[in-house]
Amino acid sequence: MRNGIVADTLRRAGSPYHIIFGLNLPQLAEIASLTPHTVELSDALHANSSTRCSCLMAPMIHPHADMSHEKALRWMSEALCTEETDVLCHRLLRHLPYACDVANEALAGEDRRLVYGGLRLIANLRSTGADVPLPDMAQYIASPFAEIASLARMLSE
Repeated sequence: MRNGIVADTLRRAGSPYHIIFGLNLPQLAEIASLTPHTVELSDALHANSSTRCSCLMAPMIHPHADMSHEKALRWMSEALCTEETDVLCHRLLRHLPYACDVANEALAGEDRRLVYGGLRLIANLRSTGADVPLPDMAQYIASPFAEIASLARMLSE
């Protein structure tokens, strides 16, 4: 599958991936539903960081029970863009019994990808009705990184 219009749009918008097929998330989710959900395949897709579809599908097929706390943080820190982090948090990390701990540890980091991932994971957990306390949002709202500040403002509303 390929969607040239979406691929070209993503490329012009500065997508960090070298290979972009332009599939939308519902298409990727459909493919993931037909794909074996194994750690080995998920890890191989995740390692293929040059291809957008691989990076987005990896968390869709990773078995929840086999995702470790350390690996969750590593994948979060390796995400090339917010879309990848969003999919990782929504499709995989929010289902982990220790998701709140992962979010809090990510927020304690200095890496902007981790901070964004921690906030995104909290947003995902709260959207499911989980009683997740918010950290002091002022520092995140004041972030010089637009994606962090925007997400923090959304969480504060």
